[in-house]
Amino acid sequence: KGTLLVLFLFLLVGAGVVWFVQNQVIAPAIKIRDFLAQLAQGDFSDQVRCDSKDEFGQIAECANTVQRELGGIIGQLQNSSSQLDKSSTDLSSISQNNMQLLSRQTSETEQVATAMTEMTATIQEIAKSAGEAASQAKDANVLSKEGNEVVSKAANSIRELASRINATTDMV
Repeated sequence: KGTLLVLFLFLLVGAGVVWFVQNQVIAPAIKIRDFLAQLAQGDFSDQVRCDSKDEFGQIAECANTVQRELGGIIGQLQNSSSQLDKSSTDLSSISQNNMQLLSRQTSETEQVATAMTEMTATIQEIAKSAGEAASQAKDANVLSKEGNEVVSKAANSIRELASRINATTDMV
């Protein structure tokens, strides 16, 4: 009977030790392990709860500090990434706009070059025509002078003839 009582007491003490280890060691360790696994998955929404002031409580507090710091850094990274994406989109839009403006300016420059080529050809034709007109005017001037000389000679001949006719008429 005494052995049974001692055995029962050992079992009772053993169950108390198991309960104590389970609640004071294993349960907090599992909570911290699950929390760290959650952080490793990228979930920073919760904090681990451990009310004890022993080493597990200190580890839990450190894990919560890591969660806050990493959560803040990841939030900043997400914000920076978002701003970088927006800036990249804006830069792409500006670049496309610049390409359109450059294309339009190239087209307009080509039109100006074509117009200048056409104007040069027209000016050359006008210069050629003006040269020909000047040559024809010179030829007309020479012919006009020659015509004047012929008319002057004819007029002189007519006057001389009129003078002879008058002289002949006076003689008759």
